[in-house]
Amino acid sequence: MVGAQSVADIEGERAAAMRPPCGHFPLSPGVWTVNAWYCGVCGSSVPSPGLRSGDFTPPCHRFSCPLCGAALHVRSGQPVVSPLTHRNPDLNPVAPFPRTCTQVCRQGLRARFHASRPNLAGGWAHTFAAQDPGVLLPYTWGVPPSAWHITVLGQAQLTGLGDIVLELDRKTAGLLAYLVIEGSAPRSRLAGYLWPESREETARNNLAQLLRKLRLSVGEELVPGSSNGLLRLADTLRADAQDAREAYLLGQYETFLAHDPLLLAGRDYDDCPEFEDWLVTERERWMDWRRAALRELSTQAERRGDLDEALRWAAQGLTADPVSEGAFVRVMTLQYLCGQRLEALQTFGRCQTMLKSEFGVQPLRQTSELARTIAQSTAVLRQADSCSPLPLTVLRPPRLIGRADQWRQLQQAHAAGQVLFLTGAPGSGKSRLALDFASSTGTTMHLQARPGDQDVPYATLTRYARQLTQATSRDRMPDWARQQLAGLLPELTTGTIGPQERRSEARLCLFRAFLELMRAAAPDFGAFVMDDLQFADQASQEVLLYVLANRPQGDFPALLAVAREGELAASARERLDALIETGLAVSCAVASLPDEAVQELLGSLEVPEVQHLAPDLARYTRGNPLFILETLKHVIETDGYLNASLGYFTLPRRVGVLIEQRLKRLPPTALQVAQAAAVLQRDFDLDVVSEVLNQPIFTLIPVWAELERAQIFDRDRFTHDIVYESVRSTLPGGVWQALHRSAARTLERHGAAPERIARHFLEGARPAEAVPFLRHAAQHAEQRYLLREAAQTYGQLADLLDQLQDQPAAFDALNAQAETLINLQDVDGVGAVVVRLQQSAVTLAQQVAARVRHCFLLFLQGDHTALLQASEEGLALAHEARDLRAEASFLEGIAYTDIIRGGGARAREAFTRMLEVGQTCADMELQAKSHEGLGMVIPNDLAQVLEHYRQAARLHEQNGNVSSFAAASGKRAWLHYQLGDVNGALHVFEHAYKRLVDVREGHGSVKLINAWGRSSCLQVLGRYAAALDASAEALATSSGRDAGSAGWRRVLELQRGRVLLEIGCSQEALAAIQPAIDAPEYIQNIRSRGLISLGQALTAVGQRSEAQQAFAQAEALLNAEKEPYYWAQLHLARAQLLSPEAQLAVFGGLLDLAQRKAHAHLSLAVQIRRAQALMALDLPVAEHDLKGDAAAHGVLSFGEVLLTRYQVACANASPDAATSLRSLTDWVIHTAQEHVPAGYCATFWASNPAARMVLEAQPALQHITVTRG
Repeated sequence: MVGAQSVADIEGERAAAMRPPCGHFPLSPGVWTVNAWYCGVCGSSVPSPGLRSGDFTPPCHRFSCPLCGAALHVRSGQPVVSPLTHRNPDLNPVAPFPRTCTQVCRQGLRARFHASRPNLAGGWAHTFAAQDPGVLLPYTWGVPPSAWHITVLGQAQLTGLGDIVLELDRKTAGLLAYLVIEGSAPRSRLAGYLWPESREETARNNLAQLLRKLRLSVGEELVPGSSNGLLRLADTLRADAQDAREAYLLGQYETFLAHDPLLLAGRDYDDCPEFEDWLVTERERWMDWRRAALRELSTQAERRGDLDEALRWAAQGLTADPVSEGAFVRVMTLQYLCGQRLEALQTFGRCQTMLKSEFGVQPLRQTSELARTIAQSTAVLRQADSCSPLPLTVLRPPRLIGRADQWRQLQQAHAAGQVLFLTGAPGSGKSRLALDFASSTGTTMHLQARPGDQDVPYATLTRYARQLTQATSRDRMPDWARQQLAGLLPELTTGTIGPQERRSEARLCLFRAFLELMRAAAPDFGAFVMDDLQFADQASQEVLLYVLANRPQGDFPALLAVAREGELAASARERLDALIETGLAVSCAVASLPDEAVQELLGSLEVPEVQHLAPDLARYTRGNPLFILETLKHVIETDGYLNASLGYFTLPRRVGVLIEQRLKRLPPTALQVAQAAAVLQRDFDLDVVSEVLNQPIFTLIPVWAELERAQIFDRDRFTHDIVYESVRSTLPGGVWQALHRSAARTLERHGAAPERIARHFLEGARPAEAVPFLRHAAQHAEQRYLLREAAQTYGQLADLLDQLQDQPAAFDALNAQAETLINLQDVDGVGAVVVRLQQSAVTLAQQVAARVRHCFLLFLQGDHTALLQASEEGLALAHEARDLRAEASFLEGIAYTDIIRGGGARAREAFTRMLEVGQTCADMELQAKSHEGLGMVIPNDLAQVLEHYRQAARLHEQNGNVSSFAAASGKRAWLHYQLGDVNGALHVFEHAYKRLVDVREGHGSVKLINAWGRSSCLQVLGRYAAALDASAEALATSSGRDAGSAGWRRVLELQRGRVLLEIGCSQEALAAIQPAIDAPEYIQNIRSRGLISLGQALTAVGQRSEAQQAFAQAEALLNAEKEPYYWAQLHLARAQLLSPEAQLAVFGGLLDLAQRKAHAHLSLAVQIRRAQALMALDLPVAEHDLKGDAAAHGVLSFGEVLLTRYQVACANASPDAATSLRSLTDWVIHTAQEHVPAGYCATFWASNPAARMVLEAQPALQHITVTRG
């Protein structure tokens, strides 16, 4: 195919030495005859008329491919060679180039050399596809490429190999820019341009010196001279302006716009007037090209039906030409077509301001009429060059009809700072109402869930997060939030945090990070609209509900959530109902339009031919706006209104049929593309659809544009889910299955989520191929702590394996599902799976496994008698099966039953044997459980108990069992707490909390217990705001679905009351404590602690008899020897109801107990209360009895200890009184300013005894109550 030399000539010794690994032949320097070209569109060989390199006419030679008609361009001005097919004969001569090689050799619009050594005289011949598939750019041959590239658009510089950058001085930059643009110039002209004040000889000498310095700087001749006195750039040197100009002339406008628009930016040549005149003219030429490119891109996008893209280019065009009234009109029109009415009117206002300030005139009459049309939304606008026969008003009605009541409701809720929740039937206009209302508040961010999201955890959230990050600066987000979201959006990963260093998606951290992302985007938007929530996956729904529940107050955009009525998951609906009940959200029902509104809607469309159809339409569509519009489209497209006017036009029984009929009017290829997209459901694009259909992508480009014009597609989604459902219904069963199979294989190549691939194989009637993907999906969900999704997927896998009659694998899947549900503490779910396990168990090993899960079920149900019996029977089976791990599970059941029944000896034996089994099997989890159990049953050796708990936590953590680690840590922390080491307890609780945030769902009880422990410690340390936050945060993120969570939620509600009581809010505290302790689900084994708190609250509000009853109930549940801490706490509180004399008798007994148990912190608490009783009787108090670490005792509040010490010092006229007052004052002020919530500051100062004393002792501090209150 090459004329001047044969292949044999090329295959010489030099060629063999230069052969690159890709297998392409090197071509020797010289001028070549081009006999054929390779079409980058259809792949055919295109003969050419024996053209030589000198035959091409500037700026390019153009001819067409005879097969597909693609326009082919050949760049001229340099030697060329055919890129047809020169391949290594060792390779298949007709095979296409290796994909990797093609990718390597494709660099923008310009062919680059691909050589193994940089000093080769020749290059490598390659076939490559440019950004425009119809452009073939030949290579430059004959001389090696220059190591330098000139940049004159923007900051002028030279770029060399290894990213070496040379900044150019002003005159060197001007010289090179002139040669880049003009091609060549006489020396005398350039010298005169750049040194106009110098004599000609001096100017020419200056020019020679400049060229010499340039040559020495770069090491090669970039501007060679010629015999005729002309200067030009070296043939092999390229410049950005040349690339940009070629892109513009070839119609590659996006590539052209990627270049800086300003020639020699930042350079001033006012001392070179002739050169400056040339530069100003060129700059204006480049700006004209830029404005023309933006106009053309906007027009092309509008013709494709992509109005958002058209608006984006038009807005850039307005920026490039800010004094063009036509540019303003273009933007206004597109904003209106996109439904951005408010923005369009704002654009008109800016246009008026510009015209008045710049020219002193008013807008043209046509512009003002357009603005009035938009304001009134009555005129019919039509898209330029649109292929649609439908009036624009039918495609998008100009104004809302029949929604005045809902609009007022939304306005009131928005003014009150509430979340707006819109519900209604499909097609009722929920999204239109939400978006129009959102637009009235400012710029809107429209976030949409899509059909198919339910299959992939975090699918919806990932799409939301990507939209928000693209719309806001990443600098607004804190690093920790970016790091958390990088698990969903890899593009957020920084160079210092590799994927292996990122933690798994942490539930609470992810919640907070997404809220932080919305906070970062908030300044740019007036509203966030979360649309079609019924399609969102469960994991995303939980994050979004957290955002709705924790909407930042103040100047934050409106939050609107939209969902189909009755189609939200029950758990999500419950959470939303709770938000509505608490006043954080308001529900707005979007109903069908009444008959009069249907008549008004038709009138607003200004299509006279259909006005008389209003009664029939209202009856036929039942007032559903989408159905009304679909019916009108059918009527107009089929000229049906002509028949209707004669009285014999009929409609199908279902409105969905209208959409189906509209689809049937599409060309067959367009319908196939829509059907393939319906199979993919979500996030489809042209590349993926073309692979599913096995069609060349270029043949589908016009089809895609036609589907967007027909309002079937809106970029990468269907325009409405009803349209998707209609497309789905057009698919015959066999075609549906075939497309699903193709989709599965396509998505597998693209690395899609395994659950999505599995669903396509299942829909494609290939269940066996879905099995590995379902198993992978379940395991992946477990690794990400998505336990609910993991359990559902294991269940689906078990059902599928049952159908495939693979009993062992089905049993294993059921067993894995049971384990996941046990971790979720889902009693009902575990019960159902256990029944299936027992029914399907065949082998002895399977029977043992089923019995193990049955024992876990009985434990969750609290049936201790049945648990003991089942465990003993299972132990015998485990011995028969020689299954050590099963033996340990049954021993665990026996041990816990013994503990619950008040025993201990049998439990110690069981846990000791479990530890032996764990060590034999090298099972860290089993060893950890054994240590945890032994810590519960060893009496009177607190050091040994703490060591067992520490070992249990360590082993759980090493094994990656976060929930069990937190549970063991909690036991250890509470022991520290009861021993008076509150700081140590808080440290253990917080370490466990940091690990628990990795668990997105399940283990709710453990999380609530951890929050209870942290809140209790923070309360004792006087950090009241943090204590309340810990409780509120846990309650907000707890689903309450797992066993025990409801009871622990009550415990946290009571804990909130305890904190309020210590602040001084007695009535509010009692209102929180009383219903919590009275609830039947309250955790019974800590009921005594709740009753003590109830008694304290009743005492604080003066209900002494009720308090006495609460204390009596608590006493009946406690044992002084086994629980000395709570026994002392009870009697210290109860003594407040006694006379001082009676109190002293009680305190004597408590001191004896504290000393016997060696609990110094209890002794300090008793001495504090004893001192108060002695002072009430005017008896002396020894100050040394009150010494001790007041911050860590964990019985009385820190403020009470400091207050009592100050009072005793005053009573004794001690010189330490001033020091005690200073300590008390510092604590009170610091606590009020740092640790009391702002809303409770006034109450703290007025009701807390320590705070009141500080104000009485130091009246000068009265201003603090005003500042904080």
